Amino acid sequence: MMADHGDETERHNRIAALTNNYTAPENADEDYVEAMNLLKQFRQALDEHIAMEKRGGVSYGDEVGRLVCWILSRDLEVVIY
Repeated sequence: MMADHGDETERHNRIAALTNNYTAPENADEDYVEAMNLLKQFRQALDEHIAMEKRGGVSYGDEVGRLVCWILSRDLEVVIY
């Protein structure tokens, strides 16, 4: 599981770098801005989850799972290259 955390952290570090830390361009439409906000929220939840597991505390996997389901339920058509 900890290896998965490293992979996910690396993946989200790359996304953060490509999006200027999840910042939408000034002329971005509402959906793009929302997508960046959702990515940022997901990253924060992921970091909290990893920190809790490192401390040996309760896993926040359910919260991350709920956030993922919520994100997937949104009707966003955003592609990040």
